[in-house]
Amino acid sequence: MSGAARPDMNFPCTYQGALYPADTEPPPATTSPVPCLVELSATKIVLDAGYTKRALEFVPNDLCYSLMKAAVSLSRDRSIEILIAHWPFQVLSLRKFAPPLFDDIGSLHDHDYVSNRMRRGVKYTTSLAHTFVECLKLRAKTKLRYLDLSGYPAAEVIVNYLSSHVLLVYNELRQREIIHMYNEVTQDLPTEQRQHYSLDSTLPEDSFVIHLDAFMQTPETHMELCRALKTARMEGCQFKLCLRRLDVSCLGVPRISVLLDQIDPQFLTALSLKMNSLSYPGLIILTPALQRLTSLTAIDLSCNGIHFTGENKASDMIQSVFAAMPLLVRLDLSSNCIRGQLRPILSRIQRPLQYLRLAGCCLTPSDLCYLGNSHHASQLTELDLSDNRLGQHFSLVATLLAKMADTLVILEMEDTQLEEMDIIDMFKSARCLCKLQFWNIAKLYELSDSSLMEHIGDLVAMAMLRTVRLSFPSEVYVSTDEDEIEHEKSVFERQSTNLLNSLCERKGRDAIAISYTA
Repeated sequence: MSGAARPDMNFPCTYQGALYPADTEPPPATTSPVPCLVELSATKIVLDAGYTKRALEFVPNDLCYSLMKAAVSLSRDRSIEILIAHWPFQVLSLRKFAPPLFDDIGSLHDHDYVSNRMRRGVKYTTSLAHTFVECLKLRAKTKLRYLDLSGYPAAEVIVNYLSSHVLLVYNELRQREIIHMYNEVTQDLPTEQRQHYSLDSTLPEDSFVIHLDAFMQTPETHMELCRALKTARMEGCQFKLCLRRLDVSCLGVPRISVLLDQIDPQFLTALSLKMNSLSYPGLIILTPALQRLTSLTAIDLSCNGIHFTGENKASDMIQSVFAAMPLLVRLDLSSNCIRGQLRPILSRIQRPLQYLRLAGCCLTPSDLCYLGNSHHASQLTELDLSDNRLGQHFSLVATLLAKMADTLVILEMEDTQLEEMDIIDMFKSARCLCKLQFWNIAKLYELSDSSLMEHIGDLVAMAMLRTVRLSFPSEVYVSTDEDEIEHEKSVFERQSTNLLNSLCERKGRDAIAISYTA
C-alpha cells in the first residue's frame, strides 16, 4: 500500500478508538465550583507576558504549576514561553496542566467534538515542544530536562522538527569529538603552524528527553523519525525522543518493520497499524518486532484485510503476538475477516480485554458463543459488533449481552441487519445493561417509526444511558423532494426527542440525548 495513492483521511478521525479512550465518568455538576484565589490570580497574570515574567521573580516555585495550567488553558503562548524558560523543576508533564483529550462520550458520535479536541491537543504539543527547544537554544535558565507530552497527539510537523534536532545535536557531538582529537594531535606543533578549532553547540551540553505520541502517514517523517530513534540509542546522545503512542497509517509493512526495530519497547504503550495492508505475509515479517512490545496496553490492527480463515496460519501468528503482550487490554480488529477464528485469536490474551472492536469481521455463531464464555466477557466495558450479520443468531447476542450486563459502558451495533423480531429482543436484552452509557443502533433499517416509538420506554429503563445513536426511519424518505425530507427529519427528531424527554422526566432521571445519522 505504500506505493499506492494515499487515501484522503480526515486528520482528527484517525485517532479515535484504541489509542485514546473516551472518558465515561459521569459528567460534572452543571454548576462549576468557584475558582480559588490562586486560580483567579494565575488566570489574570498569564494574560500579560510582562506580568508573568515579573511574577516569577517572587512567587514560590509551587505556584508555577498554577500559572502553567492557566497559560495552557488560555493558550497564552508568550506566557508559556516565559514559564518554560524559567521552569524551576526538572520535569514538566502536559497531563498535569491540560484536560484529558476526550473527557466525554461525545468522541463516539460527534465529529466536531473530535475535531476540536484533536486540534486542541495538537496545539498543546506543538506549542510546548517548540517552545522548549527554542528556550534551550537561547540558553534560558530553565531547569527543565524531561518534557512529557504523552496523552496528546504530536502532528507530523513537530515529529519532524524534534527528530531533526536529535540528529543535529548528535552530529554536533561527533564533530566536537573529532575537533578535540585534532586539537590534541596538533598541540605539539609550533604556534605558527597550529590552528585551534572549536564548534558552538545548538543546545546546552546536558541530557534532555521528550516523551510524545507520534502520528505519521508520510515516508519523509518515517525516515526522519527512524534515524532519530536509532541515534537516541547511541552512546553519548544527549537529546532523545521516547515514543509512548504510535500511529502509522498507509506506509506498508517494510517501513513499519524498520520503525518497530528502532523503538524502545519498554515505553511504547499503544500502537495503531491500521490501513497498512498487512495480510498474512506482512504478519510473518512483523511478528518478531511486535512480540518485543511487551508494554503495550492497546493495539489497533483494523482495516488491514487480514484473513484469519483458510489454510494460512494468520490466527496462530496473531495469537503468538498477543500472548507476548501481558498488559494488553484494548484491541481493535475491525475490517479483518475472522469468520470462526475468534477463539484462537483471543484465547491467549492474558488479561481480560476492556475494549474490543470487531466491526465488519464476519462473525459467526461460534465467535459469539466463545466471546460470551471467554474470560473477557466479565470485564469488557466497550464492545463494537457493527457491520456483522447478527440477525440470524441474535439469541447468542442476547446471551453475550447478559454476560456483560455489569460492566458494559459503550455498545456499538450499527448496521447489524436485524429483523423486526430481533429488534424486539434487542430492546428487551438491553434492559439488563445497567452500566451502559452509549448505545449505537444506527442503520437498523427494520427499526420503523412506530417500532422506535413503541420501544423508546426501554431506553428510559436503562438507568445509566446518556446517548443513543439512531438512523432516521424509512418513513421520512417517502418524498423525493429534499426540502420535504429535511422537514420530515426535523419533525421526527422533535417528536422523538420530546417523547424521550417527557418519559425521562416522568421517571425522574437525567435526559437521554439522541444522535441521528442518515
